[in-house]
Amino acid sequence: MFRILAFLLLPVICLAQVNSNGEKPTGELLSNEISPNDMKRNASFNLDEIKVRWKKAALENCTGGPCVSITPPGPVTNIVATVTSPTSASVAFAKPASDGGSPITGYEVTATPTTPSAPAKRKSSATIIAKGDKSPIIVEGLTTNVSYNFSVLALNAAGGSTPTVTVTPVTPCKPNTATTLETEQCKDCLTEFIINTTGATGIGNDIGLPPGLKATWSEDKIKIFGKPELKGTFSFSIYLKGGCGSEFARGSILVIDQCPRTIAGQPSLNPTIFVNTFLNTPITFNPLNATDIEVISDGSPFDSGLPPGMTASWANNIITISGKPTQVGTFDYRIRVLGNCNNEIAEGVILVIDL
Repeated sequence: MFRILAFLLLPVICLAQVNSNGEKPTGELLSNEISPNDMKRNASFNLDEIKVRWKKAALENCTGGPCVSITPPGPVTNIVATVTSPTSASVAFAKPASDGGSPITGYEVTATPTTPSAPAKRKSSATIIAKGDKSPIIVEGLTTNVSYNFSVLALNAAGGSTPTVTVTPVTPCKPNTATTLETEQCKDCLTEFIINTTGATGIGNDIGLPPGLKATWSEDKIKIFGKPELKGTFSFSIYLKGGCGSEFARGSILVIDQCPRTIAGQPSLNPTIFVNTFLNTPITFNPLNATDIEVISDGSPFDSGLPPGMTASWANNIITISGKPTQVGTFDYRIRVLGNCNNEIAEGVILVIDL
């Protein structure tokens, strides 16, 4: 029995031997090895003697001191997975406390669906593996709206560590986003505000809107409208349905007794101009507390009374009238100027004459 055991241990004993170059020559037995002839001559070897001679051989043939055995690294810690796109996630972690006696050569992240479909269970492609040399590691190719668990293992020359698995599954999806609304409005004034969204498919409850205002959603836009009934500063949030990410549209509305009155102002000139001739110096208004000029259904400005061929535009708080009149006559024009609480009229006269 001991002879059989000695033969079984023989390959292990030989592997522990190295020459001065750090390698054991093929077919060469060092002096402290137990050879088959030794076993034939003395069948009385016991297990303790085999262990002693093996340890002695290892110590004598490891350059610079005792042989250092290496093991796989310890496990990574503090693993956190975060959605980065509808088909990817970032997996962050802390490196192992022990490298197992050999430098860590990299990390491997495995993404596994929490509830794969029947076909996915039969396919290895249901599991996605990504590799990297440091934290975080981005895992690409995930399926939108499928929940995944992520495990991470550290690698060295001896192999991989025990995998560390995320505590909470992560589901890649199209992130929700929403613009922030910060505005001032007067009590008892009709109002309408727009918040642009992406990723959402609708809205749920709104919290914190001023009494008298409500929110609706259509085509990636939240419309807040109504007449505020109370003064004060109202910080609100509106739940976004569908997608993932922020999950709320947020903002603040300051409601005061009365908004500053909008003043349309006077035109820079009331010109006389030849027909079919460009107005050399545009007519301008510099309104006070205005927010825009009214546009009609096709997107063009509401500019009642301007000569044909001339238009009004709004930019940088300035109304500009320009163009080339195509009809003679005296034109009294009116442009509706929008403000926080009241709509003013910018008006003037243009005389168009023949050449």
